[in-house]
Amino acid sequence: MIEPSASVAIGAPSEGLLEAVLVERGDVVKHGQPLARLTADLEAITLRIAETRAANRTSIESGRQRVEYFGAQHRRSAQLRERELVAAEDLERTRTEEVLARSEFEIAELEHQLALLEAERSQILLAYREIKSPVDGMVLIRNMHPGEYVNEQSSLMQVVALHPLHVEAFLPIDRFPEVEPGMVLTVETPPPFAGAHDAEVVIVDRVFDAASGTFGIRLALDNEDLTLPAGIRCSLLMPLK
Repeated sequence: MIEPSASVAIGAPSEGLLEAVLVERGDVVKHGQPLARLTADLEAITLRIAETRAANRTSIESGRQRVEYFGAQHRRSAQLRERELVAAEDLERTRTEEVLARSEFEIAELEHQLALLEAERSQILLAYREIKSPVDGMVLIRNMHPGEYVNEQSSLMQVVALHPLHVEAFLPIDRFPEVEPGMVLTVETPPPFAGAHDAEVVIVDRVFDAASGTFGIRLALDNEDLTLPAGIRCSLLMPLK
């Protein structure tokens, strides 16, 4: 039997009102394709505010100028103190002003880094308002419609992965020594999808079914163009002994 390699219940990474559903039952979808969208007005405004703050470097430039100014004052005071032209208290005052200016500059740089991170966080939150397909496949079930509220328990739709496909087969126990992961076997599909396809063995069961005298294997069948459907029976060709 040819089966989907995965069946994914699509949820949303955040709660909100469903603004649009972009696919219908039976639609073929690609990995990363938008499937649905939640309302995102608040997130968009939050992102604009965060980006504006992140772009503002006024406090950093002001802090740098203060460091340069008080640093120069302190150096001049030190030179004058060596010639005993200023009091020790004046030298200490200029040193303290330089230290404070450097501290304020470091705080401004830290706040700017935090603003950049906040903008990045806001971008991620805005991206969460769009639900994308995690697989190449097909929409099997659509559960929700625009206007409905989505929460962490909601399942918007079910998408089955059709690339690759999985072929589940059962072989007689006496063929067990001949099969190992990585080997390529031929899978034949019936009309109207008649053809022979190479498939790679990915799983070999090591627990036998004593009642039927068989063991199971799974093969991965490439289906990048999505021409083969899932849910059809097939035949597996094994080499002659």
